[in-house]
Formats: sequence, C-alpha cells, structure tokens
Amino acid sequence: MAQPGPLTDIPKLIEAQGFPCETHTTTTADGFELVMFRVPSGRGGARDPESGPAPVVFLQHGLVDSASTWFVNLANQSLGFILADAGFDVWAGNVRDNGQSWTATNCSSDDSCFWASSWDQYAALDVPAMLEYVLSTTGAEQLAAYVGHSQGTTIGFVDFTAGSSWAQRIAVFVALAPVAKIGHVTVPWLDAIAKVPDTLIFKLLGDKAFDLSPGAIAKALPVVCEAEPAICRDVLCDVCGCAQSNLNNSRFDVYFEYFPSLTSVQNMVHYAQGVHTDTFQHFDYGSAAANEAHYNSATPPPYDPSLLGVKVGLFSGTLDRLADPTDVAWLASQLPPSAVVFQKQYPVGHMGFVW
Repeated sequence: MAQPGPLTDIPKLIEAQGFPCETHTTTTADGFELVMFRVPSGRGGARDPESGPAPVVFLQHGLVDSASTWFVNLANQSLGFILADAGFDVWAGNVRDNGQSWTATNCSSDDSCFWASSWDQYAALDVPAMLEYVLSTTGAEQLAAYVGHSQGTTIGFVDFTAGSSWAQRIAVFVALAPVAKIGHVTVPWLDAIAKVPDTLIFKLLGDKAFDLSPGAIAKALPVVCEAEPAICRDVLCDVCGCAQSNLNNSRFDVYFEYFPSLTSVQNMVHYAQGVHTDTFQHFDYGSAAANEAHYNSATPPPYDPSLLGVKVGLFSGTLDRLADPTDVAWLASQLPPSAVVFQKQYPVGHMGFVW
C-alpha cells in the first residue's frame, strides 16, 4: 500500500522566502525514516570556499510541531532564515510520527506499532540518528549549536549527558522554552488529559495518531470555524500556550497551515504522566511487569538533568503555560552550574521563541 506524502510542504515554505532547501533522510536503528531540511546558505548565495566550511547548526522542533516552525515567519523573523543569512549551515529535523515521513521498516502507518513511541524514543533513537547523519554529511567534527524548542529541549536534556559522545560534539545547547518536569503546566487541554487515567486516554483516543491539526479541529467545529475563523485561531493558541500579543498576527494563517503537526497518543500520555506525577522520567507502561520488561525496574527510571555534559543557554518565557517558570526554575537548579552559560526570562509565551 502506498504511503501518504508529508502533511505539509516545508521546502515550498523555505524557498518562497528566497532560500535554497535540500531534503535529506536517514533511518533510525529501529527502522524509522526521518526527514531533515537543510538550508546550506543564505539569500546571498553559496559561501565563499576560501572562508572555510560553514558552522553547522541543528534545529529541533517541539511538541506537535515540525521543522516548519523555524521558517514560518518572514526572513528577518524566523530563526532558521536568520542563521542561514548569518553564514550558518542550517539543518532542521523531524521526529518520527509528526507527519513528515510515513515510512518504517517493520510497520505501516496504519498499524499501532508505528505510533508506539514517545519522547523516550525521539531522544534514544531519532535525534542521535539525525545528528550522526548531519555530522557525517557535512564533515564537521561538532555542531556549532543544537537549538531545541520545547520537546526539542527535553530530548537534549536526555541525550547530552557528560558520559555521552555528544559532550564533545556539541559546542552549545540552546534551550528555547525548556521542558523537563511539567507539573505546573496550565495549558488547558494538556491539563485536562493529565486528569484522565492512561488506560482511558488510550480507550478514548486509540493507540495511534494524536491529531490536533487545523483540519481536524475544523472538522470538529465546522460551523464555528467557518463563521468565525478567529475563534479557531484562539483554540489553536490554547494548543500551544501562545501569547498572541508577542506573535506576528499577519502570519497566523501561515502558522496554522503548518501547526499543529501529528504526534502519537503514547507521546501525549507520556506528557500527561509528567503533569500528574510532576516527574522527569521514562514512559510508564502501566504495570510493574510491563515496566520490568522495558526497564528491568518496576517503575520508570528518572532522567537526571544534573548529568548534562554540554554548555547550555536557557531562554524561558514569563507567559509560558507549558514550560512554566516554576518548572524551568526547578530545571535550572538541577543542572550543573558550570554548564549554564546563559539564563534569561522574556515576556513571551511558549511559541514566542519560534514564531
């Protein structure tokens, strides 16, 4: 059976602003194809060979998002474009199950196994595979920066420990709206999901895709969305916890052409577990026996931010309802003091760092 194409056309988005775009794919150790987009130069054309290779930056999107998040604004407002124009070799990754690739060696996207992942697997398998590909393709010995937003930061706090190979291969970890513990989240829909038992979430939503895409919401609210599009924009802002006053309102149509993306129900259950347990830990499979089978432990092992082995800058928002300031403060207190090279709060919401 033929697989569907990507949900959104990200190269078109990039090229419309006058930038070159390359599409690259790599495969994880468990057989999932991942799609990355490369902007190798700015609008001024290819880099002068005499100036040497461009420093490489990798951008990793957040929850229910995709690589598009780095390019949805104008050229002078989108981080991906700004970095490319500044002379960086920009790569933007996509995790499995976000709608950019539907290919896996052992699973069809119609099967539950395709969606049986959460940010545990994104950290253990997806981002390492993409970073290895980027370094191999560019020939760079290290990334000039790994820039994560939201879930992209969660992955970094898991992966970039002092004992990992990444400690020497990432010059700096830029954490935008950093997320680890999320016990103080006030995003209504996530808070509501967290109040529902895991088994009931799976019963109600199934064990495949979690779809908050504009099209899905429009189907759920057809009359309202047609009569008053602004209401649908407000609903979608609740999805991401954004503060509209900090966003480019002229780009809302573009934002919501590309956001939200898909994720798995299992990933949302993992986040819900983080809300109601106020912990930063692996996915809880629901029983001591199931956890033993996965972790050799009756309970999910915790992740330890104090093991971070790369320099990190923390950029957080006072209006952020997902990366709540209280949770960010806890995270900062757990990180090695020598690792934190920058920490500042800004009067923005969760999406203000990318939109």
